[in-house]
Amino acid sequence: MHDLKFRLSAVLLLIPLFVPSVNAQDGNPRVACLDTMAINSDYVFVGRIVEVRKSITTENDVDVNVERWLKGEGNIGKYGTTIADAGERVLTDWKTQGSRVLIFQLPSNHSTVSTGIMVNAINLSDPDLKVLTADMQLLRDPQQVLRATENAINRHRGIQRISIVMRTLPDDIAAAFGHPNQKPRINELADLVEDVPIDADLEHWAQSAVNSKRDTERQDAARALGYFPSDANAALLKRLLDDPAVMRPYYRSDLYYFVRDTARDSLQRMGRKAPEPSSRKETVMPRDLQ
Repeated sequence: MHDLKFRLSAVLLLIPLFVPSVNAQDGNPRVACLDTMAINSDYVFVGRIVEVRKSITTENDVDVNVERWLKGEGNIGKYGTTIADAGERVLTDWKTQGSRVLIFQLPSNHSTVSTGIMVNAINLSDPDLKVLTADMQLLRDPQQVLRATENAINRHRGIQRISIVMRTLPDDIAAAFGHPNQKPRINELADLVEDVPIDADLEHWAQSAVNSKRDTERQDAARALGYFPSDANAALLKRLLDDPAVMRPYYRSDLYYFVRDTARDSLQRMGRKAPEPSSRKETVMPRDLQ
């Protein structure tokens, strides 16, 4: 990879890592997941922009003084690359301010639907730095971000691409990104989510989260377990077929048992017989949904 000039093919979106409706999987607004970016990038490195070179294309060529490679191998020192659609003004500001930038090189054929990557550079010098990990840790310190990036890479060493599934952000973290989750819940597309890797950590979390007091967390657990077929996980999903959580979507006149439906879909994904969720109807609409 020595002296190789590569192009970062994804659109750069700046911190905060909050991106509305970019994933075709559904319409939820999203926060980028650090673990997903690290795992699904070909190369990851950190450095400072020393030159912004004007280009006749919409892309922005820059020279980066690379101080460290976190994934892949390359030269330390001046390195030419392209950060797509960042904007010359932003890149010039980063250069002038001497900002440390964490850069992810994405596969040339990358898709946010399959990789969950919505940013390819993080300004570690941002005074309002906010980066979210797959286990819902909100990081504000640059060294924490670098350690978390390395940990994600090391835990998934040898994995070139990993599939993703969405998890809903807890209310306090969603609020930190300026997007309070809805109360009461009337529309499943409104809560802030992130696309997390489908790995052993997710399975362990989902197995415990089926007992969560949070409706959205039980739904996320039901969705995740569908990617880990086993008798034990199928038994957990069947327990959720009578889950009491309801909502009233804007597109329906009746109440929708969203956890039950998600559990049924996951059982079907496993190839298991999936009985219809309980058809029990509420005789009185819950007060907070009226």
